Amino acid sequence: MAAEKIEQVLQQLLVPDTTVIKQATQELQQLLKDPGIIPVLCTVLATSQNAQVRQYAAVLLRRRIMKTKQWKRLSSDVTVSIRQNLLQLLLREPEKSVRKALAQLIATVARHELPEGQWPELLQFVEEFTRSQDAQQREVGMYVLSIVTSVAAEQLKPHCVTLIQLCSASLDEQQNHLVALYAINTLTNLVSYVGSDELKGFQQVVLKILKVIQDLVQIDEDLAVEALEVFDELLECEVSILAPHVRNLLEFCMQIGANKKLGSSLRVKCLSIVDTVIRLNKKSLLRLNIIVPLLEVLYPIICEEDDDDDDEFEESESSTAPSYACQVLDTMALHLPPDKLIPHLMKPMQLSVQSTDPYQRKAAYLMMAVCAEGCADYIRNRMLKDLLQQVYNGLQDAVPLVRNAALFALGQFSEFLQPDISKYSGELLPILFNYLGRASQDVDKDPKGVTKTFSTVEVFCENLGIIAISQCQKIKELAISAIGATANAAKEELGPYFSRIIELLTVYLSPTEEEGPLKLQTQALDTLAVLARTVSDMFKPLASQYLQVAIRLLTGGSDPDLKRCIYGLLAALSTIVKEEMSANLGGIVKEMLETLESTEGITIHVIGDESEMLELFAIDEEQIEEDDDDDDDDDAEVKGYSVENAYIAEKADACSALGELAVNIGAPFLVHMETVFKEVTKILDNPASDIRKAAVGALAQFCICVANVAKETKVVEAQTAMYTMLSSTLMNFLTIIQEDVDREVAMATLEGLDDVIEKIGEPVIQYSGMTDKIITAVKSVLQGKVACQGEESDADPDTEEDKDLSEYDGMLIEMAADILPKMCKAIGGENFKPYFAGMLPELMKRLKPSREISEQSFAVGTIAECLEAMGPATSAFVQHVYPLISKLMEHEDSEVRSNSIFAMGVLAANGGEAIYSQYPVILKGLFDALNKETDRRAVDNICAAVCRMITTQMDIVPLEQVLPIVIQCLPLKEDMEENITVYSCIAALYDKHHEQIIKYLPQLLHIFAQVISVDIVESDTRAIVVNLVRDMNHRHPDVVNQMVNSMPPDMKQKLHNCITSAN
Repeated sequence: MAAEKIEQVLQQLLVPDTTVIKQATQELQQLLKDPGIIPVLCTVLATSQNAQVRQYAAVLLRRRIMKTKQWKRLSSDVTVSIRQNLLQLLLREPEKSVRKALAQLIATVARHELPEGQWPELLQFVEEFTRSQDAQQREVGMYVLSIVTSVAAEQLKPHCVTLIQLCSASLDEQQNHLVALYAINTLTNLVSYVGSDELKGFQQVVLKILKVIQDLVQIDEDLAVEALEVFDELLECEVSILAPHVRNLLEFCMQIGANKKLGSSLRVKCLSIVDTVIRLNKKSLLRLNIIVPLLEVLYPIICEEDDDDDDEFEESESSTAPSYACQVLDTMALHLPPDKLIPHLMKPMQLSVQSTDPYQRKAAYLMMAVCAEGCADYIRNRMLKDLLQQVYNGLQDAVPLVRNAALFALGQFSEFLQPDISKYSGELLPILFNYLGRASQDVDKDPKGVTKTFSTVEVFCENLGIIAISQCQKIKELAISAIGATANAAKEELGPYFSRIIELLTVYLSPTEEEGPLKLQTQALDTLAVLARTVSDMFKPLASQYLQVAIRLLTGGSDPDLKRCIYGLLAALSTIVKEEMSANLGGIVKEMLETLESTEGITIHVIGDESEMLELFAIDEEQIEEDDDDDDDDDAEVKGYSVENAYIAEKADACSALGELAVNIGAPFLVHMETVFKEVTKILDNPASDIRKAAVGALAQFCICVANVAKETKVVEAQTAMYTMLSSTLMNFLTIIQEDVDREVAMATLEGLDDVIEKIGEPVIQYSGMTDKIITAVKSVLQGKVACQGEESDADPDTEEDKDLSEYDGMLIEMAADILPKMCKAIGGENFKPYFAGMLPELMKRLKPSREISEQSFAVGTIAECLEAMGPATSAFVQHVYPLISKLMEHEDSEVRSNSIFAMGVLAANGGEAIYSQYPVILKGLFDALNKETDRRAVDNICAAVCRMITTQMDIVPLEQVLPIVIQCLPLKEDMEENITVYSCIAALYDKHHEQIIKYLPQLLHIFAQVISVDIVESDTRAIVVNLVRDMNHRHPDVVNQMVNSMPPDMKQKLHNCITSAN
């Protein structure tokens, strides 16, 4: 084949004529099938006078030798010729675009040849040129090295120490700033391959890198942003390199982030590095005492006038320094101990809300808003009322951007500060309604005000007409959203409006591909899903109809947001129709599996910027004739992947929906189980954390589904499937808990494991060593030793270091500890004793006064639940826990007191002979506490604790003194879970015809009438009370009739229903 022919075809690709290009492309594809194409392309690359043709030739050549097998097929003469000529071609090439393509080609050859030691000339070239006295040669040498390491860093691992030294010298470059930039790029590429031998050398260049970037800021901000990538890589892969330089890095980034004269991209990049340091290495901030200086930098940035004011509250990627500064503060709230953050924020917030500058007032409310999630307990317990008052003032501010920021803060409070914020609804709603009226009138002047109002008010009853009559699509979307959010809170109270809501939503359910109507349709589907879950009784008659609507839309839909919403609706409907959904299950599962397997929305980023050329030169795999097993280096020149958020959400929701469908539909789902289980297991290592979270949740539900069927049917195949799935899932879960770096994924996995243990029970522990493995994983979390706890894994478990926890860190630990009582129930109290003995020190150290209140509360609560689950085995621990629990019953915090009282009641019930002698002391302590207790939950727990003692040892409890006090505190007001304890005790006394209970029958009947009037009372409790009323009417009809006749009509009717149902 003549080189002239190839060059002619490549030149035709440059002609601005579609027909010519199409013909040339077809001809090129035929020419590329020739086995002798490689030498011909080399000739074109070396001889063509057209720069773009040379570039095309280099790209084609690289594509033809990219795989190892392709390279090995070439004769040694060809490979030697390529090695000998490439470097010389690079040196004499005048065009930058061609030099770049040549450097990429050199890197590909290096990846093949360096492991075999076949190209020593390359390293000699790099060393000679990077050490040259000529600045231009130094640039070429370091550029080649940066490109080679981007493709063949792994192959250069044996030379890593030498390469770091070369880069260190190049960072001192004074004449040509590109030399230093390429040195930084090279170091970035080497980060993943740094080991102990290279660690010290890399640490020594960090300060040099900062100096180079400081210089680049003055020369070219885009180059500075590029160079900063090295710190992203270091933080994600090798944070230990930065350990000695964290302060320098933070101070540098804070300085750049605060400089208003610099561009947004550079400032945001520096703030993003600060954000990553906080996420991955929070203890460095605490150790370096840099929290206050950081806040002093962030506060003025948040106060800046923001170009993105119109979108600053939207959940999108922050693109300006002020919006990103808010994100950094959000990260601080999520990862730092609240007491180390909030007190330092209060002063600037207080000053800002009183400022005459509207941007400072806005900043105050934004700071309140972004702290609400991460510091929820701290805010609820210490400052909610004061902050709400500030927000009320902000809602009445004369400046719209301040009002909107205040409204955003209120929305965050409403989401994250429940249930405490509900107590203020009486004063809150009038202010919001007033705001709503004003914002609706000013929709043209302040559309964002309307947006924020609808998002926060979540009240629709007075505003249903807006959906039907408004010409503003955004208002329609928000109003539909408000219906769903309100339904979550209102539930059955929605009744009078239900038909009208359904009528309004149905309008938006016709198939459409137009962007505007499609957004309304997705919002309507989301709202229908909420309604199906919250008011299922009302929705049930419509479930079949909307199942068909969902299937119709799913069949014709391709939009990822639409499909995500359909999956959510189908999952919600499965809670109502259950196995009746099986007739449609095949098509639904097929669509969901296609979503899981889809690569739609994924963008592959290759090294270089040749994407259009690669598409142009694409050739079928059959033409390349590569074997299926030759995929070891297919991705060697892929720089990375990105996935659109909509497709991530679609996959995650498909996964979650499959899990719900399995649990709700049951046996009919089993025909699909093997396939869905395999597909969901495959995505456990998906890069997107939302998908991994959904996958672990779905796998837990799959296991529970099969276990339920196996238990109900006793079918051997179902039992075999259960054990097979459990074996795989449990080991995957334990690996994820230990190794996944995302805290929320680890939390979801702990939750899934907890669910599996609780709902499946004994089969979980049938595998050899599984109990030990689960307990070890729990203990690792409690000791801060799992990957998502970051640098805490290096802490000495015997020190107090782990007391500096964020609230989310605490949630992770609590979720791990929640598994302990479930494991106890699964293996039995006696078998659990040694595990509890090993775990007790971890829990008790969290009960020290120096620990956060939330830690003390969860620790004593966990101890109590374990003691309850252990039953009589509790007696072995009485001497260890009794003194501590007695002391905690007097704690200043009501939640700690409440949990401690519960623990004392359980200890008294299960402690056996070891605790009976302490009954008088315990009773005195309980009633002393009752006399001064103001928290209603703690009062309920005192009643339940006394009832446990009566039920356990009736003969040693002075009923004549105790019973009147207990009855006086009934019915329970807060802790409804203890109803079963209290009324079981009363039933036991009544069954024994105990004289003390008989004398209180009138009071008890009055209490019973109140209990059965409350919808939230559990069915077991209700059954006990109903049976008591029936029996009392049978044995003591005069007393019952007298009491019933004296009651209000509604309570009288309730008791009458109990009595007549007995007859």
